[in-house]
Amino acid sequence: MASGIPGDHMSKATVGAPPGTSQVRIGRLELECGRVIEDAVLAASTYGTLNAAGTNAVIVGHSLTSDSHVHQWWSKLLSATGTGSDGSHAEAPGHGKCLDTRRFFVVCFNYLGSCYGSSSPLTEGGFAAFPVPVTMRDQARAMLRAARMLGVNQVALAIGGSMGAMLALEIGLEGGPTMVRSVCAVAGCARHTDWATGHSEVQRRAIFADPLWRGGAYPADSPPREGLGLARMAAMLTYRTAASFESKFARQGAHRPCPSELEAQAGDWSTSARGTAPDGASVDTTGGIAQAPPARKPRAGAVAADARTGSPEPTPARTAGQGASGVSLPYWSVESYLHHQGGKFPARFDPGCYVALTYTLDTHDVGRGRGGVEAALARLEVPLLVVGVDSDGLYPLGLQQRMARAARFSTLAVLSSPHGHDGFLVEIDRLNEVIVEWMSASGPRSRL
Repeated sequence: MASGIPGDHMSKATVGAPPGTSQVRIGRLELECGRVIEDAVLAASTYGTLNAAGTNAVIVGHSLTSDSHVHQWWSKLLSATGTGSDGSHAEAPGHGKCLDTRRFFVVCFNYLGSCYGSSSPLTEGGFAAFPVPVTMRDQARAMLRAARMLGVNQVALAIGGSMGAMLALEIGLEGGPTMVRSVCAVAGCARHTDWATGHSEVQRRAIFADPLWRGGAYPADSPPREGLGLARMAAMLTYRTAASFESKFARQGAHRPCPSELEAQAGDWSTSARGTAPDGASVDTTGGIAQAPPARKPRAGAVAADARTGSPEPTPARTAGQGASGVSLPYWSVESYLHHQGGKFPARFDPGCYVALTYTLDTHDVGRGRGGVEAALARLEVPLLVVGVDSDGLYPLGLQQRMARAARFSTLAVLSSPHGHDGFLVEIDRLNEVIVEWMSASGPRSRL
């Protein structure tokens, strides 16, 4: 993987509850869509100790494809890092960490619909049997119920990045000021935009177009890996910026394993057996069939540099074929990077869960039933820290600025980063500084 460009923030290799997580059974859960999860379960990771009053809890919301192990993806914010084979984690000094486990009981719940231990298409009989959509408000209600079952009487802080920011807002609004004392929303939005929803739909269509999708009724040992891999490749572009890609790859040729080798390492995601999806799918799956990347071979008479730009010639990565036009094609470093990300992702995530969670994102709207976004945010009667990334193309800074203007007790902070949306994972030291400063002045730390 190219250095300087953020890759997968998760090191987990397979689906299922990570070691060391617990499961909280919250019982029958009625959803906004009118459907019901009869015995809903939330996987949870906890750090620190709940005080006797049950008032020092911090609920952390994770991003779309993360699990509940905060130490995997926000380790520099948390005074508990590292994990053993049993899921245990070693304590690190809490001084200077916003999620200081000497002071707070930190809990992160895995989303309903995710593949890391909570109720999902994997536990409810497949995608067709799982209620879609589970809205962000449903998620917030479920997690507040689970928190109470853990003995939490008051949430000192609800915090999250990206999808987690949306969850934090809903937890603040659903819990109210007597239950939730402060909120921090990082790189998120108050209402999912058409732009972001459009990206979600392209990613879903990549999955639906894989013949192995079968309307969501695929067997566990034969999921639509190719479709999920293509969805991941498309998603990776939304998390980055054009400038960061141009700076890193600079039209370089690939000097790394070719796609066929990466496919073998990742379970051959782009050479799955072809099949025909049956009728009766619960979600429309019409569309073109996803194809594997074209085979590549060296160009005759290739030179060391592009005559027009002076940049290195792309290094051919395979020799067993040509493009559809019959012309041999180069293989660029940026392609290798995307193939690598798409190739390894299906080993750790489930296609049906991915579809379900993107629908959760698309239905997010704090203003639904509350008089609109501005009216809803004005009802947030606790300190709110809104953090945006200046180069974010998925949830642009204007969305965070709007959020901060609408909320009465808000503070806006902007992270400068060339990495786009993923700046909330990359600029982690600066993010910690911003949150600690806010917490000391007006957030939960000033009240404990």
